[in-house]
Amino acid sequence: MKMERYIEYLYNLRPVIITKKNNNSCLINDIYELVKIREDTSNNNFKIINMLLNQSNLKYFRFVENIRKEIVTQIENDFYILVKKYNVENRLIDIHDLINNSYLIGNYKVEYFELWKNKIDEFENFVLSKTNIDLDLKKYLYYYIAIMENCLQYLKNNHDELIKSNVVFQHRRVSITETIEDVLMPNTLIIDRKGRDIAEYAKSLFINDKFDINKISQIINTKHFTKPELMNIYIRIIFPTYIFDYLYNNEYEIDNSIVNKYSIFKYNDFINQITNYFYYKIKIPVINWILFSNSI
Repeated sequence: MKMERYIEYLYNLRPVIITKKNNNSCLINDIYELVKIREDTSNNNFKIINMLLNQSNLKYFRFVENIRKEIVTQIENDFYILVKKYNVENRLIDIHDLINNSYLIGNYKVEYFELWKNKIDEFENFVLSKTNIDLDLKKYLYYYIAIMENCLQYLKNNHDELIKSNVVFQHRRVSITETIEDVLMPNTLIIDRKGRDIAEYAKSLFINDKFDINKISQIINTKHFTKPELMNIYIRIIFPTYIFDYLYNNEYEIDNSIVNKYSIFKYNDFINQITNYFYYKIKIPVINWILFSNSI
C-alpha cells in the first residue's frame, strides 16, 4: 500500500489500483503507467517534449505532471515518470509507424559532435584501462573505435550542411522487437535530425539478423530526403551505438561474449552494403580501410 499512497499524494489520483507490468513499470488504474527511469534523465527535456507533443496532433501517450508541476518524480531512492495511455494495437512496430508519426520542429538546435567525441574518448579510455583482456578482444574493440572516429570525421566534414536539415521528433533507440505501445511512450522521444529512426531501425535489423538493404532502400525512397539528411542517415547507421548499450546493460563489464554477439565480420558485411548503397545514391566519400580484411 506504500506506493499507492505515494501516487495518491503526488498525482492526486484516487483510488489507486496498481498492477505490476515488469521490473521497471506498473499500470495504474489501467489508464496510466508508472515507469522507473535513470536518475540523470533531464526534467527540462521532458517538459520541452511534452509541450511540443501538446502542440501537435501526434498520437503519443502524454506525460502527467506531479503536484510540483514536474514530470520526473523521486519516490524514495528511485525516479519515475507517469504516462497517460490509450488503447492501441498490440503488434510489433513497422518502420512506417515511425516515419509517418513525425513532427517538424522549428528553431531548435541539435548538435552532437561533442557528445560523440566525448563518448568515443570515454570508450577508448575504458578499453585502455582494461589490462586483463586478451589481445584479440582489444583489437576487436579498437576496430570499433576506428569506425566511431571515422563517423566523427564524417560528421565534422558535413557539419555546415547538416545543421540546415530538418529537426523532428525521433526515438533514442528503435528495436524491431518493440510493440506499438513501446514506441508511443513519450520518454522514448528525442529531438533530432530527420532520419535517426531509419538508422536505428537498420541497426536493429542487423542485430536481429534480419537486415536487407532492399528494405532500407524502399524505406528511404518513400520519403524525400535531402543529401545532408541522407548523409546523416549513413553516418548514424554505421556508428555502432549498440556497443555503448552493451556496456551500459552489462554494467561496464566486458568479455569475449561481445565478439560472438557482434561479429566484426558480420558487421563489416553490413556496413559494406550500406556504404555501397549510399555511394551510388549520393556519392559519399568512401573510407577504403572499412573494406575489412580477415587479418584483424
